[in-house]
Amino acid sequence: MLGSLFATDTFEIQYTTNGTAYVIKFNTTTYFVSKGKEQCYYEQSMDPDYLKKTRNVINGDQRKLIFFDGTDVRILPNEQSYTDSIRNVLGKQFTNPLDSLEWEEPVQIDDSIFSVVRSDGGTLYYNSNKKSWELFTVQYLNEDGDTIDAEYRCEYENGLIKKQTFNAITHSTELGKDITTTVITTAAYRSAINFPDGLFKI
Repeated sequence: MLGSLFATDTFEIQYTTNGTAYVIKFNTTTYFVSKGKEQCYYEQSMDPDYLKKTRNVINGDQRKLIFFDGTDVRILPNEQSYTDSIRNVLGKQFTNPLDSLEWEEPVQIDDSIFSVVRSDGGTLYYNSNKKSWELFTVQYLNEDGDTIDAEYRCEYENGLIKKQTFNAITHSTELGKDITTTVITTAAYRSAINFPDGLFKI
């Protein structure tokens, strides 16, 4: 769904993420602009202080790091591989289970819903009428050996993912209880054709 958008290399995306892990709440906002192969502009507002105060401008072989409080501006060398990695990480913040591992043949559940099982046991539910996947469930172990039951649900608008909800239950052996995590990410998209070129100046 996002392939044609990213293929243009000229787009603006703003993500807002709200989450709750056990009793801890958090939120982040990411504003990302890609204009051509060599130019990126992004701001992030996150809980850690050092991430609240910076924005980045990438233009060719240079990167400028700007602190919001005006205390510092740093000019750093840059390589295309870094630009590509930033575009991949910040431009594609929705989870896509289809981009990895092997899959079995689809099984039709009803008139429009198919299920497909991934090699790790995860199951994706695809709506053939809407031509999109709507639910992905998977169970896995974390680094502590705890079992996690996770699911992703997607909502679409104009063929693009508008909202993705992640729910997980961690069966914690250390705490002797279940920990519930919910992360809701929403996005707004538009072309960056009118984004000011002056903001890419190093």
